[in-house]
This record gives sequence, C-alpha cells and structure tokens, in this order.
Amino acid sequence: MNKLISTEDRVFMSLLGPSASGKSHLIFQMLKAGTFVPKFDKIFYFYQFFQNLYVQMQRDIENIEFIGSLDFDFID
Repeated sequence: MNKLISTEDRVFMSLLGPSASGKSHLIFQMLKAGTFVPKFDKIFYFYQFFQNLYVQMQRDIENIEFIGSLDFDFID
C-alpha cells in the first residue's frame, strides 16, 4: 500500500463487503503500514461479530478500542 490518507481532520470510514472477504485484514494492514498520517490519537472500531484477529490488532495497534455494537449514536 502506497496511498497516504490525511487524518488532519476527523476520519470516519465504513467498509462493506460479504463475510470473510478480508475487510478487517485490510484495515489492520492499513493501520500497520502507516497509511493514515498523522497517526490517530484514538481509534474506535465498531463490529457486529467478534473475530480472533481483534486480539492481535489490539496488541499491535496503539489506542484502538473495540466496540461490539453497531450503535453509531456513540459517535455523537
């Protein structure tokens, strides 16, 4: 990945696709590769179903918080 995404302002991403299509792995690789510049102060990761990958993401990515809900009122 060689694309940089500016985080100077707030960034909200929504990634859609079928089960097991690699959505979480794509986000994980983007976060590890330094795609977002400057780095996020805080990351809120909303999910509907827990995946074992989230354990590794929590170890490898600073300031990430997993929220097991699709209640987007949390953002307000």
